Amino acid sequence: MIFDFEHRLTELAAQTVLCVGDLMLDEFVYGDVSRISPEAPAPVIAVARQEAVIGGAGNVARNVAPRSRPNATSRRAW
Repeated sequence: MIFDFEHRLTELAAQTVLCVGDLMLDEFVYGDVSRISPEAPAPVIAVARQEAVIGGAGNVARNVAPRSRPNATSRRAW
């Protein structure tokens, strides 16, 4: 059986998707490595820029949301 990705992607637009999992924050650090630290085998980085993006199940939800049916989101103050 051949998996028809294009067909499944069009079907996804008519579906409601529930994404369950951990919500994480991924942090990326970009820069130049000048040396390896003498205290531990870790690079010493001159940071040029940093970026933080949602990760884990939040990343999956962000990627699926534009392709699935809009839904009502509930908001709670904990």
